[in-house]
Amino acid sequence: MATGRKWGADLMCDTAARFDLRGTGMHKPLWVNHTGGDSLYSVADTGAAVYVGGHQRWMDNPQGQETAGPGAVARPGIAALNPLSGKATTWNPQRNPRGVGARALLATPQGLLVGSDTERIGNEYHGRLALMPTS
Repeated sequence: MATGRKWGADLMCDTAARFDLRGTGMHKPLWVNHTGGDSLYSVADTGAAVYVGGHQRWMDNPQGQETAGPGAVARPGIAALNPLSGKATTWNPQRNPRGVGARALLATPQGLLVGSDTERIGNEYHGRLALMPTS
């Protein structure tokens, strides 16, 4: 994950990315998913999905600059990404309000543990700590 204040499809600020770290030399990303200008703070990988949490409003948003660009999908504060393509999946429990962000994610056999500064996720009260189903 990267955070920063520069936007553009060729820049990696405010993105989640997957790299293949085998071998030596320059490691280029296999995929990059842009938020369009919002920070990501946490990541958890279950193999079936890569979960990212933060202050983001959108994912799949390389052309957005604090806006939803073409193809952007709303994922307020939490998202699941396809580990092969990097595209956002349909999983969208939403954090409302987004607050500062989902700063802690932990994948467990029981589900995804989410720690954040807000008390609502998945349209339910969770008092800043939630266990979300991952399937």
